[in-house]
Amino acid sequence: ESLQLLLGDPENAFVRLSKETFTAAQFGQSTELLSTWQDGEKYGFQYLVSVETKKGPVCIHCWSTVALRNSERSSSELYTMTLVVPEQMLTSENRQIFDQVWHSFELE
Repeated sequence: ESLQLLLGDPENAFVRLSKETFTAAQFGQSTELLSTWQDGEKYGFQYLVSVETKKGPVCIHCWSTVALRNSERSSSELYTMTLVVPEQMLTSENRQIFDQVWHSFELE
């Protein structure tokens, strides 16, 4: 099984995963996809999540990676890693760190 067969291309995978796991519209959240990448059986997504709160809207910057591990003993396993930071706290320095961590996700 491949990530492409399971979720489609990175953009379609984001649409599906954002509905099922990353955000929940029923909680007043919405997403905006900023970028995607693919590296073999890994997809990366950079996106914004907007959340309505009692104090007004909050924007959260997110980086997610999904990876598929094919197992000889069982069905394939999907792993995710998501990094989040409030958009207002994002600096060029910590953006670079988040970007490095985002791309470094590996399954052992």
